[in-house]
This record gives sequence, structure tokens and C-alpha cells, in this order.
Amino acid sequence: MSEPAGDGGPVRIGAGDVPIKIGTEDFVLVPSFNAAKTLSARYGGLNALVERVGKLDIDAITDVVLLGLGYGQTRRPPPDLPERIWRTWFTDESGLAARCVDYLY
Repeated sequence: MSEPAGDGGPVRIGAGDVPIKIGTEDFVLVPSFNAAKTLSARYGGLNALVERVGKLDIDAITDVVLLGLGYGQTRRPPPDLPERIWRTWFTDESGLAARCVDYLY
């Protein structure tokens, strides 16, 4: 699971990982079978999810980011993280939606 660098050091990137910025913090979306299976089931397939992300669907983008960061049934995100995700892609030119599509492919 990815966490912000915190110590000022670089965020580690592996094959298939997608770096993102939420507010001023760096994170990495890490592909996992659990994330892919959960997102596919929730949105009727990954192609349908890509379409929803492309339409800037708030739930779709938030779900991709949260699952890509390793949050799910047993690991809960900080309560303010969904709002920070929304604020990031809605109020700046971070390209967060495009990064979500990169993660899905």
C-alpha cells in the first residue's frame, strides 16, 4: 500500500504503479487483484469504469483512488481523504482523472 513519503524522501514506484498528488501530498496507486476485482464488480467491468471516470464521476474517481491506495473492507482511509480527493481533481489541474485511467490500463 502506498503512503505519502512523509520523510521528504521519494515515493517508491514499481511496475504498473501510478504516482498521484492529493493536495500537496504524493501517493502511488498500486495495482492489485483485489482492487481490479472490486472495481470491476462495482461498475460492471473496467471499461464501464473508465467511461465513468472520463465523465468525471465523483464516486468512480474516489473509488479508484481509495482502492488503488489499498483502502477497502479492512483498511479504512482517513475520514477527510475522499473530500481531499474531490478537492484535488475539482479545483486544480492535477490530472487526477487521467491518472485514474492510467491506473486502470
